[in-house]
Amino acid sequence: MPKARVEKEVANDGKWATIEREVKERENVKLAQYHKPLTFDALASFIMDASASPGLSYKKLFPLTDRADEPTESEQSFILRLFQTALDKWASADVYESLASESTIITVGKEKLDLMTIPLKNLIKGYNGTVAQVETRTMLAGGTDDAREAAERSVGFGPWKVVARKLSEGYIDKDGKMVQAQAKYDEASGSLVAI
Repeated sequence: MPKARVEKEVANDGKWATIEREVKERENVKLAQYHKPLTFDALASFIMDASASPGLSYKKLFPLTDRADEPTESEQSFILRLFQTALDKWASADVYESLASESTIITVGKEKLDLMTIPLKNLIKGYNGTVAQVETRTMLAGGTDDAREAAERSVGFGPWKVVARKLSEGYIDKDGKMVQAQAKYDEASGSLVAI
């Protein structure tokens, strides 16, 4: 699991902040630094003051950059490009999260496996076994919501949740055909059972 990005605020005048963070690539570490507006007014002022004439200095936003100034791009076109890039990244991340939350793919060894290709009997057995692992790990870690989240992450429970939902509610298969519910939750045993 990737480590959380650690940022450090090194300056703040109430309108703009200077942020630093380490960027690592294998054994190499380099410091990245950028200025960011803290208020909409600061951003609006920055945009309104941006020049339309060619000649862009990246140092205005990225003080430590090694990039040479860009003689053909204006500040306005650069700001527009930054905004467009941010929109693209946001939209892609949003869709990625949606796709990941619907995934039934797990990794077994080095191979990817779509759980929905497993025979129903074995799939239900696998789901119930994974639930048992989550419950055990949750209890051993104190039974809190945080413990449950950690247990679910550690056993890769996300795809199994999707499988249980699809099996109990029905789903559209890869050929676009509706598949009726094939399983249900049995309250008495606390497990998924075939219908």
